[in-house]
Amino acid sequence: MARELGLQASVLRNWRRVAQGHPPRSRSGAPAVPGTAMPAKPNEQTAEIARLRRELERARQERDILKKAISIFSEAPR
Repeated sequence: MARELGLQASVLRNWRRVAQGHPPRSRSGAPAVPGTAMPAKPNEQTAEIARLRRELERARQERDILKKAISIFSEAPR
């Protein structure tokens, strides 16, 4: 079946594992995402969310500044 889909058999096996509720595996056979067995503590998650929100706000500000700069530089000279 993998050949019919143009896939390697290992890819199909990995998809089947994930569909059965198992974690995906890397090529070496180790879990694809190390450390997924231990979920983060709620206070760690809260801190991470706050950090990501700050990062997102900064990225939005940078984007807005770049948009303004593009509009200024793309204006026809007077």
